[in-house]
Amino acid sequence: MRKLIIIALLATVLQSCDSGKVYQEVHDFEDTEWAFTDVQRFNVTVEDTLNPHLLLVNVRNTSAYPYSNLWLFVTRIAPGGLAHTDTIECPLAATDGRWLGTVSGNLIDNLILFNKDFRFKDPGTYTFKIRHGMRSDTLTEIAGIGLRVQKGYQ
Repeated sequence: MRKLIIIALLATVLQSCDSGKVYQEVHDFEDTEWAFTDVQRFNVTVEDTLNPHLLLVNVRNTSAYPYSNLWLFVTRIAPGGLAHTDTIECPLAATDGRWLGTVSGNLIDNLILFNKDFRFKDPGTYTFKIRHGMRSDTLTEIAGIGLRVQKGYQ
């Protein structure tokens, strides 16, 4: 539980501070539905290969989302074609049922750190593919999914 609170606080701080933002984009889902076959693609142009970066996913769900978490498969494809996939659990609600993240009306916005010290090996365009890894083929009440790349701390 303590780990979830720390992650949520870190995400809130990162979300409010855009000074180190390298890339951020959110794809919204029509009718708040996300099919397993609907892979979201994000193309990130990178020049800085020396400094660490923070890699984060942005999950937007409604208060009617039926689960307390979301599993994601995030595939990173380097300019040369080398691919690496991470499996990420995104906690969206505390054990007592309260939503984590920023709540605005019916919408909950979570920025979830999944790599805090990532160094891009080569300059160029990296493609990130995100698809959900939940047991349901189509998730309901998911409003959007996004990716954020931010300068890390040295």
